[in-house]
Amino acid sequence: MPAPSARGARRARRGRACLYREATTETTPPTSDRSIDRVVTLRSYRAESERGRAGTMEAAPGAVRAERLLRGACVVMAATAALLLGFNEETKTVLFVRKTAVARDVQALWVLTVAAAAAAGYHFAQLIRCLYCSGAGTMAVAWTSFLLDKGCAYVVFASTAAALQACMVGLTGVEAMQWSKLCNIYTRFCEQAAAGMLCSLLAAVGMAVLSAFSARHLFRLYSPAGRRCPLQY
Repeated sequence: MPAPSARGARRARRGRACLYREATTETTPPTSDRSIDRVVTLRSYRAESERGRAGTMEAAPGAVRAERLLRGACVVMAATAALLLGFNEETKTVLFVRKTAVARDVQALWVLTVAAAAAAGYHFAQLIRCLYCSGAGTMAVAWTSFLLDKGCAYVVFASTAAALQACMVGLTGVEAMQWSKLCNIYTRFCEQAAAGMLCSLLAAVGMAVLSAFSARHLFRLYSPAGRRCPLQY
């Protein structure tokens, strides 16, 4: 009758051989303890990888909540900027001529109005998506969100900078080109335009942070936990 230690060793060897057959789907018995150990390690690594891959598809609740709040704030700021600039007008009499100043008179302000309205609509659509889908989604959805978030942030920031530069001419004038100041005449128009540009600048900052969220969701899909096991034998 074999000793208890030998019996336990045989039982452990038989269990590892079963794991080997399940992992390799082969009917031939293992050739050595080393190959069996490598297969057992491979199975455990694959199980860890599958759990990691499932975890990468779901974002943390805190990150999802922060993204929703930030997208909501961007929608509010961008929509406010578009409304302030789009409905901004003031009528004054200059040299016996009544003139109405509107955003279309300054091309940079009109471009900013259109860009802010488009950004507000896009982030509202993304906010609806976040309310019904908390994960990063497929690779195509993650790449699309990342590129659109980046593009929105760049366009809104660039149009805001251009509008600020154009409005500085109306605020200070250019004596070398005999351009007079306009903000001392159209005071309310300039103040409302300044409020709209401030809202668009805050929206651009929020969109830049949102692009970082999108990059995090995207590159989590490329994490090592979601890849196949690199072990070869």
